[in-house]
Amino acid sequence: MTLARSIIVTGLAPSAVLTVLIFISLWHEPRIWLHDAPQSLQDKVPPKTEREVALTWAYSVLFLPLFFGVPILSTVRLLGRNPGLGFWSGFANAAGIVLVFGLVDLVLIDWLVVCWLTPSFLVIPGTEGAAEYKDYGFHAVGFLIGLPLMAATGLIAALIATRMRRRRG
Repeated sequence: MTLARSIIVTGLAPSAVLTVLIFISLWHEPRIWLHDAPQSLQDKVPPKTEREVALTWAYSVLFLPLFFGVPILSTVRLLGRNPGLGFWSGFANAAGIVLVFGLVDLVLIDWLVVCWLTPSFLVIPGTEGAAEYKDYGFHAVGFLIGLPLMAATGLIAALIATRMRRRRG
């Protein structure tokens, strides 16, 4: 598989799963995403309950292995099957996969669904009609803040993949 194909195909597959997981969690309990809302929205409602904190962690157990594991495994596989590719190709692959999800999250989930459509199931009780739900800029800034995490994921995946290849080789 070529580098570009790996990024796109492997990026879209976990993005689909993560998107479904996010929508299920929003439908189940939108307050578990309270920490990702603008501070002014958080200030309108009580803090998360112990149950909501526990649910946040429970969903994270499902979310984090996909978010970090898939790029790492994909990079190990890509570099293992393509001896001509090196560290920077591994970095581009893993960071690109996470970037694809970041873009899906920003454009599809945040801008299209949260900001534009704002379905009632994701509105936190007590914040109905809040202007913060239409704050496209808040989500864009969040995406930009996440770019270093995407790069770090790429670096870690590339280090793991190149080290594994050296041990085998």
